[in-house]
Amino acid sequence: MPSNPAHAWQAPLASQSLLIALDVVDQRILAVGERGHILQASTSTPTQWSQASVDVQVLLNAVVMHDGRKGWAVGHDAVIVATTDGGQNWHSQFQAIEEQRPLFDIWFGDASHGIAIGAYGYYLVTSDGGTSWQSRVVNEEHDYHLNAITDN
Repeated sequence: MPSNPAHAWQAPLASQSLLIALDVVDQRILAVGERGHILQASTSTPTQWSQASVDVQVLLNAVVMHDGRKGWAVGHDAVIVATTDGGQNWHSQFQAIEEQRPLFDIWFGDASHGIAIGAYGYYLVTSDGGTSWQSRVVNEEHDYHLNAITDN
C-alpha cells in the first residue's frame, strides 16, 4: 500500500493496468490511466515502462506535454496534475471533488494558456500555466459533454 493514501500506488503491474490516453514528446511516450497511474517509456524500447510519482488516485483521461519538461494531465474529480521535470513527478494543480464533473481532455496553446474540458459543459481555463484555473460552463441549460480538443 502507498505511504500516502492520496498518492498513486507504485504498482508492479501498472503497465498492465487500464491506460486511457498518451502523448509523445522527445522520444518518450507518456500514458495515463486508472488509479492516477502515469507511465513513460522510450519510443525505442516501448515495452519497458516506468511509473511516475503522482499525488492523486483518480482515473486520468488525458495528458499533454508542452515540451520535454512541462505537461499536464486531467481526470475524474476535475483533477488537473502537472509536471515540470519531464514526467517523473506530477503534482495536483486543481481538484473539485464536489463538482462531480470529470475532465476529459486538456490543451495548451503555449506554456501559459490552457483549457481543460469535461462533462456537463464544464471547462476550466488558465493564463498562468495552471497556477490558477477559472471554471466556466458552455451553456447552463444543456448538459453538453466536451470530450476532446483539437487544434486542427
